[in-house]
Parts: sequence; C-alpha cells; structure tokens
Amino acid sequence: MKKDLNLPNIASENYQKELARILKAKRLEKGLSLNEVSKGICSVSYLSRLENNQIKFQDPYLKMLFEKLSINYDDLKKSRKQNLFLDLLKKNLLQQFVLYKDAINEMAKSNNYLDIEQELVLLYDNIIEQNYEEATIIMQKIDTTNYYYSNNEKVFYIYLVVLFYYKTNQINMAYRQLKVLQDLKIEDEILYWVIFELSMNINFMLGKKIIYLKDYMHFIKDAPTTYFSACFVIHKFRVIYLEALDDYEKALEKIKTYYSELNTSDEQIKYNYYYYLGLIYLSKNKYELILQTLSEVSLNSNIVKLLTIALINVENAKAYYHIIKLLNNYQFSKYEELIKNLYEYAMLKISNANVIRLQNYLKNQIYHKLPYYFDTIIYDTVIKELLVFNIKCSKYKEGCSLMINYLNDLKEEIIDR
Repeated sequence: MKKDLNLPNIASENYQKELARILKAKRLEKGLSLNEVSKGICSVSYLSRLENNQIKFQDPYLKMLFEKLSINYDDLKKSRKQNLFLDLLKKNLLQQFVLYKDAINEMAKSNNYLDIEQELVLLYDNIIEQNYEEATIIMQKIDTTNYYYSNNEKVFYIYLVVLFYYKTNQINMAYRQLKVLQDLKIEDEILYWVIFELSMNINFMLGKKIIYLKDYMHFIKDAPTTYFSACFVIHKFRVIYLEALDDYEKALEKIKTYYSELNTSDEQIKYNYYYYLGLIYLSKNKYELILQTLSEVSLNSNIVKLLTIALINVENAKAYYHIIKLLNNYQFSKYEELIKNLYEYAMLKISNANVIRLQNYLKNQIYHKLPYYFDTIIYDTVIKELLVFNIKCSKYKEGCSLMINYLNDLKEEIIDR
C-alpha cells in the first residue's frame, strides 16, 4: 500500500481535472452530444479539449456549460471542496452518525455527483448498515457498468470490496483483494490508515501474528488518535490475547485491569473485551471458564463461536443445557455458515453421534469450507478434532500428514488456495 500525501502543488491540477471529468460524465449521463452542449457558448473543439483536460478552464464558460446540464456551478464547486468519501469515513470514525446520515441524504438530493460516486456511497452505507444482500447487488451493477474511475474512486471501491468480504466472513477473498489494494497509491492520510487498520484485522483473522504485531506498533505510533481511539482499544485487547500465548496469568490480569480502567459503556468495546477474554481462556483450554463467563453476554457470531468451541471440548456439555438453549435460538445469517456448521457439529457430538459421522461432517461441512471462510481459531479447533478421530479410527498416516502440515504452518496453502 503506497502512501502519497505530499500533494500541495498538484491540488489545483486535480481540481481542474475533476471538474473536466464531471462535465464530460454529466453530458454523457444525459445523452447529449458535444454540439448540443456547446451551442451558443463555445466551439465544439473547445468543449472537447475542456472535457479532456487539455486546456485550462475559464469560470464564465464552465458556468454556462454546467447550467446547460442543469447543474448550479457555484454549488458544484462548493461540494468539491471536500472529498465525499473521506467526509463519510471521518464521520463514521468519529461516531457522528446523525451527521453521516445527513451527508448521505444531502448527496442523494444533489445533482453534483456522478453515478459512480452515488453508487459507491450507497455501497458503503449498505455495508456499514449490514445490508449485505443489497451491497452485493450494487457491486454487481458497478462491475457490469462501464464507469470511468478516478484514482480515488478506484481505491475506495476496492477498499469497499475488501470491507464487504471481511464483514461477511469471506476472509480469503478479503485477503486476495487486499493484495490488489496494497499496490495502489493512497492520496489521503485518513484513507491510508483506514485501509491499514482493515489489513491488520484480516491478518489477525488469518493468524499472521508476526505481521499483525509489527503493523500494530506502526499503527499506535503514527495513526491519528482523533479518528482511531476506539480501534486502539480493540487492538490492545488483541495484543494482550497474543501475550497470553506466552504468559497466561499476566495477560489475564492485564486485560481485566485495562478494561476496568476504560470505564466505558460502549457495547462494541464490551463485546470485544469478552471475546478476547474468552480467547485468553481458550489459549489454556479453560473451556468451563469460557462457558461461565460468556453465557451472560449478548450473543454475536464471535461469542457464539467461542461458546461452541467450549461445548465441543468440555467434558460434560449436557450440563450446560441453558447455554445450548441460548445457542439454539441464535439466528445465524447466511454469512455465518462456518460458525453455524461448527455449532451443528457440536450438537452432533453432544448427542453422541458415532465417530464416522462426526468425522465426515467435520471434514465436509467445516474443513473443506475453510478455503473460503478461513478463521484461524476454527482452523485450530478442527485440526485438533480431526487428529483425535484419526487416532480413534487408526488412520495414523492421515493423522501424521495433518499434524506435519499443521506444525509446518501450511495453513498458508489453505489461505492462498
């Protein structure tokens, strides 16, 4: 990901290029010819050169040309003083949700934005609101329409694609698109850090601990606190969890102390605290503690995942009937299929299904789906279960192969498949 933030000398050039692009795009959107728009204002060749940014524009001509397209030139210039995408990103980061919605409503009523800009804003809003079906339709429309993208629009669109795959648990697809995004030039600091933070989330999900920790140090040192203070808290939870892999007791005390000092009622921070506390317990196979601690927390997909893993491994899962009842009532979305299948596997195991049935379900409904919905926590659980079944079924060759791959960290083959 390339950061290019020193642009003062080309700001005016970018502004002219942007207006030229809007002029041409708006003319084409209305299905008007060069002759129809230029008539009574300027020559056809002048308009053509203006649209292709070959000459410097003059306000009087540009004002008349835009008015021919039913666009108020003064309003247009005012709207172009700030980047629409960045404005929405910043409002979300600052949790200014009312201002965020007002900005979207104002854009929807305005004639100052291109079709591609409106589609990208609509896509962003649907992802933020978790309207993933609608987001899918918008992405399909964008992909099948012959839009001309500015660099900012291209970067923002690929960022949204990565965000969509990440939010819908399609981590491998998010990782592949992230590689594309990292080769592009980022012209704004906030967008750079938004993308950087998303890449951290993806690397954590993939179990790339060394890369994650390296990026974390860069993030907390250089990312602007004003916009990313909430992100700092969540990443701090993660780092404490990773510390637990070496020193469980110290990490356990650290995360509890840190959370108590936050003194916050933010539900997202609360969810994340309990999730990473649960992961710390999981690092030492404290399954009963996971069930006792998380059973009173409102359910989301991550909490369900940890409770399910605990039920799979606890000695007497039936003793936790109240938790099973809670999980039975959880409404899995279509994007939580892997966690749903893991839970169904847990229910099969609790019901004392035979080893062959359990093994087949684990391999076909979970392990074989990891190339699409990779989650390192589920991956570790599945490998452990499969090894136990291979031993029980005397499939030592298959079990040894599985263990060798795991120890050699060949999960990379699954991630990149």
